[in-house]
Amino acid sequence: MLVGIDSTSDFGNDRVAFRHDVLRDWAVAGVLTATPEKLSELPLASMGSPAQLRGLELAARVRIETVADPTAWRKMLEVVSCNGSHPIWRRAMLLAIIHSEVTRHSISTMGETLLADDAALLRELIPIMLAVDVRPARDLLWLGAEPSPIPATLNIPDGPAWPHLVMWLLTRSADLPPKAIPEVAELYVGWCALGLFFPEDRLTPLIVAQFKLWLTEIELAHDWEDWRERKGRPVPFSSALTGEQLKRFEENARLYLALFAIRSPEAAKAYLAHVQKLKRKESIYCALMETRGSLAQAAPEELAAVTLDYLRKPEVEDDDDNGLPSRRRSPFADEALAHTDKDFLPAAPSQGPFYDLLKHAPKVGLKLIRDLIDDVVAHDTESMDAGEDALVVEMPTGPRRFPWVRTYAWSEHSHYYSVTSALMALETWGHERIEKCDNVIDVINDVTTGHSTNSLTSNQCKRRSRQTICTFRTRPRSVC
Repeated sequence: MLVGIDSTSDFGNDRVAFRHDVLRDWAVAGVLTATPEKLSELPLASMGSPAQLRGLELAARVRIETVADPTAWRKMLEVVSCNGSHPIWRRAMLLAIIHSEVTRHSISTMGETLLADDAALLRELIPIMLAVDVRPARDLLWLGAEPSPIPATLNIPDGPAWPHLVMWLLTRSADLPPKAIPEVAELYVGWCALGLFFPEDRLTPLIVAQFKLWLTEIELAHDWEDWRERKGRPVPFSSALTGEQLKRFEENARLYLALFAIRSPEAAKAYLAHVQKLKRKESIYCALMETRGSLAQAAPEELAAVTLDYLRKPEVEDDDDNGLPSRRRSPFADEALAHTDKDFLPAAPSQGPFYDLLKHAPKVGLKLIRDLIDDVVAHDTESMDAGEDALVVEMPTGPRRFPWVRTYAWSEHSHYYSVTSALMALETWGHERIEKCDNVIDVINDVTTGHSTNSLTSNQCKRRSRQTICTFRTRPRSVC
C-alpha cells in the first residue's frame, strides 16, 4: 500500500525506501531514539548524508522536548563528539536546541547546560546560529529599487529561535559568564540588524540598555588619572577577557549603542551623562564624535553638552606665587579651545555633531554653535567692545550690526576647525531648508535672533539669505 501511494519505493527482494525526505529523516530519528546504541554506527568520521544529519537533529530534539533532564542529550553529544568525529555531527546536536518546535521550552530545559563551564556550549552555539539561521536582508525587504539599496552582505535573523534565545539571555544577564559576553554581544547585534527595518521590535531597546551597562562597567574600571589609583579597582568582567578582546568589545559596544540609541533614548541619555563624569574621557569623546549614530535624535542636549566639554579647555590645578593651589586654564593658554579642536580637521559640515543636531534638534544645535563661538569670542577679545569694527546687514526688522568684520570669513576658514565646521553645517542646514521651500524669513530668524517680520518680500529675503546665513553672528565674535 505504501508503494501504491508513493510513500515508499520498492527496490525488490523486500528492499524499500521512503520516497520523501521528511519520512526518511523521521525514520532515522526513530531508530536513533529507540536504539541509542545505533549512534556509534553512524559514519562519524565523515560528513554523512543529509538524511542522517537531519535524523540525528530530530532525535536530539525528541530528547530535549520529551525529557526535562538533558542528561540523555548530553550522552548523545558525547558519542558524536568522540575523537576523529567530523564537527558537523556536533553542530546538528547543537542546532536541535534552537530548531525545536517548542524553542522556549528547549532553551529553558538546556539553560544550565548552555551556561556550564563558562558557557562553553553557548559560545559554540551562537556562531553556528549566526551562520545558519540568517538570510540576506534584501531577499526579505526588497524595496523595488534597482540596484537594491540594501547591501548584499547584510543578514537579518531568520527563524523562531532568535527572539526566544535573545530574551532568555537578557533575563539571565546576571548569570552570564564573562567569557561568553563577546559572543552574546554578536548575537545582540545580529538581532538589532532586524530592528533597523522593524521599529516596533521590543528587544532592541533592552539590548541597547545592556550595552550601556557593559560600557559603564568597563569605563569605571579604567577611570583613573594616577597609576596608583588602579590598585584595588574592580577588573571588568573578572579578567575573563584579554586586553585586546576587552578593547575590541568596548569599541563595538559603544559603536552599536550609538547606532541604535534612538531605540532607547533613556539609555543613551544616561550613558552620555555618565561619560561626562569620568576622569579619562577624552578618547571616549573622540569615538563619539566620529561615530555619533542616532545620538543626536535620542539625546540631543546630552550630545551638545559632551561636544562643548570636549572642545573647552579643562581647568587644571597649579600653584600661585604664594605656593597655594589655584585654578588656571590648560597649558594651551594662547588658544580659545582645547587641543581636541584638531580632531575636526579638515573642517566640513559633517565634522562633529553640528549638522545632526541642527537637523534633528534645531534649538539645541543653534545653542551649541552660539555657545562655542561665544567662548572663542570671549577669549580672543577679552570681552572688549568691538567699537566700529562691525558689519551692518539689512535685516527684516532694519539694519543689524554684527561686530568683528573679520569673522565674516569664519564659515570658510578660521583658526579653529570646530568653529568653521559648525558654521559650514549651519550654512548647509539653512540652504537645505530654503531648498525644501521653508519660509525664508523663518530661516533667517532661526539663524540670527528669532525676530519675526513681514517687511520684506520673499524675493528680497532670498537675495539676502545666503549672506545672512554665511555670516551667522548673534553676539560679538573675535578676530582670528
